[in-house]
Formats: sequence, structure tokens, C-alpha cells
Amino acid sequence: MEKLKFMSNIMQDKYNLGQSENNQITHSTHEINFDLKLFLNTNNVSGLKIYGIVLDENKNPIKNATIKIMSEEYHPLFHTKTNSKGEYNFNNLPRDKSYNVFAISKGYMLEQSKISLFLGKQNLELDFVLREDIELKFSIISGLVVNSITNEPKENVVVKLINKNDKEILQAVTYTNNKGQFIFSKINKGNYLVNINALGFNNLNIEANIVNDGQLTSLTGRITEKTNISTGVISGHIKDCENNNFTEDADVILYEVKSDDSLNPIAFTKTIKDGFYMFGNVPKGRYKIKSNKMQEVKVNFPSDLSNSPNFYSFTISNSNGSFNKTYYAKDVLLYGSSKIENNFIENIGSFLGYLIIQGVNVPTNGDYNLKIKYVTTYNNRSCNISVNNISTETVYGFEATETVLLSSVKEKIISLKLVQGENVIKIYNE
Repeated sequence: MEKLKFMSNIMQDKYNLGQSENNQITHSTHEINFDLKLFLNTNNVSGLKIYGIVLDENKNPIKNATIKIMSEEYHPLFHTKTNSKGEYNFNNLPRDKSYNVFAISKGYMLEQSKISLFLGKQNLELDFVLREDIELKFSIISGLVVNSITNEPKENVVVKLINKNDKEILQAVTYTNNKGQFIFSKINKGNYLVNINALGFNNLNIEANIVNDGQLTSLTGRITEKTNISTGVISGHIKDCENNNFTEDADVILYEVKSDDSLNPIAFTKTIKDGFYMFGNVPKGRYKIKSNKMQEVKVNFPSDLSNSPNFYSFTISNSNGSFNKTYYAKDVLLYGSSKIENNFIENIGSFLGYLIIQGVNVPTNGDYNLKIKYVTTYNNRSCNISVNNISTETVYGFEATETVLLSSVKEKIISLKLVQGENVIKIYNE
């Protein structure tokens, strides 16, 4: 027989406890007046309970994830941590309010849920699925360039990042700011050389080895002045050809012209009010400048630039299961307009955007399956594929997905012929 549930009356504060200011009676006829305004107590025993579970994309619980509740205006209210089963709960929340609820854990992207007034409910289950934050796997190299004698920071110094993993290929160039600082972001694991080149100073090379995902490396380059060298000055004005006016705040880069006529950037500056620029302490040699200026323009692009879907992952396998490897956005090389956004690769096929999966090292010649996970809300998306620079001569179409969220991902399986050893797969759109 089912037991009956009885309700009983309990006592609860109608108002929040009020308190007056301090005052003092100083003589026998002295009177004090204490007036108070009492505010309603919204923290009642029948308040709202919010509970749920936090999972990763493979439906595994995430321990010690942070759940934070903020007001509708984003004022912080409460926070808690998930237990070993990924569970959390908040009790006795006012039901006459709306909330923003956030979930995050190390290595995952922040997720948010908005909940509105719940006057008629006592319990609300709110689960979160956290996506891996691929951007956190990239590393950062930052640094400071100073005069080794005076410790003064050096502005507009050319700093190059050279990838030593691939025959010392130049990967990026930047310039120090007015505090002598520079930064390189989105760096993969590997061995790098940071080359610092300032006019009138000796070149400096600093090794930077990235061995961990998300590594933050900080360097200080102490450069020494060259002595007993003949130096000159390069200066001039930058003008606008249309109206012959001087161009203020234009970028000016000084290049050394090498014996084979290749150009090596060695200094950077900006023009002042009258379009004037100057480089000092320039040693003997051949030089060239380049100049330009950025401006903000409004451009109307179509809502979707890409001719291909947004790609999430690529899995290559053979029929007997002896080879199976998955490549995510962080594992492939991107070119042209292609980019990573929320763990998806976008813009394949627009403005020469394409991707390359390299190092596909298979055990034998033969047929392999390429399983592509993707999202697109369009029915006319497609891609082309080449293997080892040979096109498959097929246009591969993709069905539309319900949304562009990870929960709507579909799979496309394509048969490819690969050769024993290393293969290079290019995905593009003609």
C-alpha cells in the first residue's frame, strides 16, 4: 500500500533580518527612535533546485567542473564543483528570478544556459556537454627585447620565428611594441629559433622548444650594440598619389637586399604627421623600403562563404582494422581563408581555402576508408580530394545536417587508394 505524503506547516522568516544603526542614551530623559524597513525574504524553503550532470563529448562525466550561477544582469551569485560522477546541485534558489548558468573545466570550452522565471517549478534539471578546447593545445612564445647595457626596451625590432623542425623555415614575423614586447601565438609543438634583428645591434638567436600542449614560453633578448662600424641614415616621406598629401601613421618596413636580390626585413617604423619616417644606425649595404596603410572598409559578404561543409574530424582506416587513425582540426594544415572556429574547419573552397592531412603512414598498398564528420545546413555542399597530388576526379556531396552544432554531426565515408608509407591528402573545392 502506498504511503500517504503529509504536508505540515513550518515557520519561516517573512523578511530578511533587519538591523538598526548604533545609538546611545546619555541622560535620563533622552529618547531614541529606531525605524526599520524590512525587505521580503526570497530565500524560502520551497525555493528552486537546479541540478544536473556535466559530460564530455564521449558522454564521460567530468569531475571538478565549475558551475557558476549569475543573475540576469551577469552579477555573480553562486558557484559549485561537480563530484566524481560529474553531478552538481544548487538548492533553495529564488524562483522569481532569471539566471545565467555557466559550466567550464580545464581543457574544455565555456558553455552557457539561460533559464527564465520558474514560479511553477521546484526542480530544474540542467545538463551540460563540454567540448574540448582545441585552441588550448596551441602554445605561445612571448618575449622582451632590451639593450644589454642600459636595459632599455627596444621598439620596432624585427623578430622572426623560425621552425627548426622543417629545414629552418620562416614561420612568422612580428615587431616589438613601445615597451620592447613581442608575442607569437598558435604555436604547435616543436623546436624553434627566435631571431632578433635591430638596426645598429648584433643579431641574436634564442632557441625555444615547445614540448607540451598549451605551453607558455617567455624569453628576454639582450641585444648588444655593434662597435666600430660605419652607419648611415635612411629617411623620407610617404605621400598619397591621389591628392599628393603626406600620409601619417603609415607602416614603413626597411629591407636589406641580399646578393641574390632576396629581401630580408630588418626594421619597422611608422610615419609621423608630415608623412616623414627615419631609420638610424643603418650599416653599409643595399636597402629597399615598402610602405602601406590599413583602413577600415565595409564589405557585404554572402552569409556563407564556403563551398564545403564545416569539417570536424577525418578518420582513415582499412577493412581489417589494422590501421585506424583520426585527425582533428588541430592536426591538419590550413591554407588560404580556411580557419578553425569552435573546433570545426571552415571556409574550405572560399578564397583558395584548403586543408592538407599529412603524415598518413599506412602499412600496405590498398583501399582505405576516409570517414569525414561534418556539419552544414545547406544541401549543395561538396569537396574535392587529391592523394599524393593526384586528384580522385570525383566531386563528393554532403547531406545537410539539422544544425551546425556538434550534436548534429553526420558522417561521410569515402574510399581512397593509398600507398604503403607516407601519404598526403588534400581536401579542397574547385
